[in-house]
Amino acid sequence: MLDALNESDKVRRTLLAGLPHDLKGPLSRMRLRTEMIDDPTLRDGLRKDAEDMQHIVDQFIGFVRGTDRATYHFTPIDLGDWLRERVHAWLGTGCQIDYPAPPADEIVVNADAVALARLVDNLIQNALQHGAPPLEITLETRNGEARLGVRDHGPGISPDRYEDALRPFSRLDPARSRTGNVGLGLALVDAIARAHGGRLDLETPPDGGLRAVAILPYRPPAP
Repeated sequence: MLDALNESDKVRRTLLAGLPHDLKGPLSRMRLRTEMIDDPTLRDGLRKDAEDMQHIVDQFIGFVRGTDRATYHFTPIDLGDWLRERVHAWLGTGCQIDYPAPPADEIVVNADAVALARLVDNLIQNALQHGAPPLEITLETRNGEARLGVRDHGPGISPDRYEDALRPFSRLDPARSRTGNVGLGLALVDAIARAHGGRLDLETPPDGGLRAVAILPYRPPAP
């Protein structure tokens, strides 16, 4: 049974990885042909459709890469300094993000830097797309765990839908299907956190919105 499950997982990953790759060629040709259309309304509509399709393809590729732990390269990372640089890059795009100074002590996690970047970027993108600014990013330690939170001020998610929100291809809002979103953002974050020995928790702040907290084991500083 275990062999069958492993083989099924390999087939699923092969399909998920192969299909987006096969779609890249037709999408590129579609974009080129779109620019040859004289009607501006039709051209803009087709261009938007192609962009949505490319966004879907990128989500599939990101999900496959992010959930394949065999490709991870774990190294010690000072999460406080690393996160400051990551947030600074987002601030450069004009996003409203509040990130106070991290704790004074080092928060060293054994992590894959590329996967960790996907985790943070997906949390921020999810908050921007489905929440409302400003975003608040927090980093703290509790009970031997590092807690990296991203909070938005949008409508939030009902607690009874938290489990659904972390399920791949789950769309809590039917309107999201019209934006090129296939419901992989939070599922990918949860998969990356679990690959690091952690998890993703969702919380509803007292004054509304949603806080997504990636929880990772960390190495406490030496006494």
